[in-house]
Parts: sequence; C-alpha cells; structure tokens
Amino acid sequence: MDQRIPAGEVPDEVRLVNEFLNTLDLETFGEHAGKPDEEREGLRSPERLEAWLVGRGLLGRGESVGEWDLDLAVKVRDALRSAASSNSSLARGRSEAVGVSFDELPLVLRIGEASKPELASREGGVKGALGRILADVAVAASKGTWARMKICAAEDCRWAYYDHSKSRTGRWCAMQTCGNRHKTRRYRRKRRNSVGQGR
Repeated sequence: MDQRIPAGEVPDEVRLVNEFLNTLDLETFGEHAGKPDEEREGLRSPERLEAWLVGRGLLGRGESVGEWDLDLAVKVRDALRSAASSNSSLARGRSEAVGVSFDELPLVLRIGEASKPELASREGGVKGALGRILADVAVAASKGTWARMKICAAEDCRWAYYDHSKSRTGRWCAMQTCGNRHKTRRYRRKRRNSVGQGR
C-alpha cells in the first residue's frame, strides 16, 4: 500500500477496493518517472492476479487463474476506476462505467454472524474474489463512503485515494505532493503571463 494512504485512514469497506484500484500505477513523476510501461500494470499476468488475490485472502493458494479471469479482473478494475474518477465534483462528462454490469459476478444477500445481512458472491475462485470487491463497493455506496473514493486530478499521478475533506471536494491524493506541484505550476504560469504582459 502506498505511503500516502495509511491503512487506518481508509474505512474498512473501501480499503480493499482502494488497493484494487491502485493495481494500475500511472504516476510519472519522482521515483516513478522511469518505470517501464509493462511494470505499471500490477495485474499483468494470471500469476500476478493470483498473487494479489491470495495475498489479500480472497483466493486460496493453487486455485486456477487463467487469461479469462485476468481479462475480467482488469475490466472490473477499470470500470471502478472510471466510476471513482467521476466522484470528483470537478469531473466533467459522464463516466465510461455508466451502464456497465457484471452479470458473471452474481451477488446474493445472506444472513451472517449475529443475524446481520451481508452481500456475498455466489461464486468461488476468481469470480468470487471479484464479487467480494463489488460487494464492498455496494456496501460503501450505502454508507456514503464510495462517493469519497476518487482518482487524483494530477494527470501525472491518477492514484486512487479516499477523500477526507469535510466538503468532499478534495482533488489530490496528497496536498504535499500533487497539490503543491499543481499550485507551484499555476503560480509560475501566472507569473510568466504577468511578466509577458508587462513588457
């Protein structure tokens, strides 16, 4: 998990979703600037997907993971990233995820411990793991925390983060990095423009 998102600061129902969204690394500044394109995709092979799911207790070791599973996982992640991007109040246009459904990942309502209703996947394996992530999104939406899952507005970052601002209008994954870089660029641009106009 990235240092910008301490585990204790992300509500439980979106923590796993947050990590899943960040299996794609689009950051192109600082230590990530020279990262090869093929390394930016955390789910670049069935083996990588298996390792990610097993590492989070979503899949048992040795369970089969194929190309079809990988394609579905990337499709789910990219749709959720698009939806999270549109959670920003500054997002323009309609999310590419509107109307996308995952019929192959059916969820059911079951009665869990202490007679508490909970959403669960009807499937096992990778489908079950992805269903668990979608169930977390549904729970987060019902609690109002999904609306705070966003994608950093910095084009050279695009990290998924949880917006803690009271007004829910945060734009940056971290003010001290992406926010300050944006402010500095804007200041320099204004200064250049004012110097150019003064000549």
